[in-house]
Amino acid sequence: MKELLLTEDNKIRPRNRSITAIEKSGIMKNTVFFNEMLDYENVIDRKRYRSDWVSRSIETLGERDIIFLDPDNGLEVKSVPPTRKNGVKYVTYEEAARYYERAKVALVIYNHRDRSPEDKYIERFLRFYKLAETKTCFLHRLTFGKASVRDYIILLKTPDYYIDIYDTVNAFAESSNNYFSVGRLPMPLVKRWALD
Repeated sequence: MKELLLTEDNKIRPRNRSITAIEKSGIMKNTVFFNEMLDYENVIDRKRYRSDWVSRSIETLGERDIIFLDPDNGLEVKSVPPTRKNGVKYVTYEEAARYYERAKVALVIYNHRDRSPEDKYIERFLRFYKLAETKTCFLHRLTFGKASVRDYIILLKTPDYYIDIYDTVNAFAESSNNYFSVGRLPMPLVKRWALD
């Protein structure tokens, strides 16, 4: 029996809110999951193992409209190289770019907010504009602001869906009882012209 949690509005919901629970529930039809953990235990060549793991996940996912990455902490940080023990908690920019290439519409990346100043924090996402694979993307940011702040970074492949996704993300944030907000991310001027 699942543990139950009483919410503020007196509704009961299951406490188990993991990706595995979502997959097993079957509520997300036409969704492909890759749930093999990236784990360095008993691994000698971590770089090769990690590369193989990413390749297997990309092969399993195939080409999808939207690909969602759920690393424990989010995008890589300088202080934790990808092959270090805690490197499994992050996705590198180069790995994210590989997933982006397979997405037809968008790539969404979960990212835990760090303690850096806001402008330095945002610079991390603007790095996507410097990579060959993602330099033409359109960035959105959906922020969960309660307790530990997290962001969902949305990299859109084409302006065709920009307004639809922008409207959807905003509507979701407005209906969330202030749990979510739409964070600002600077956009190069050339991308703004594409929306006119």
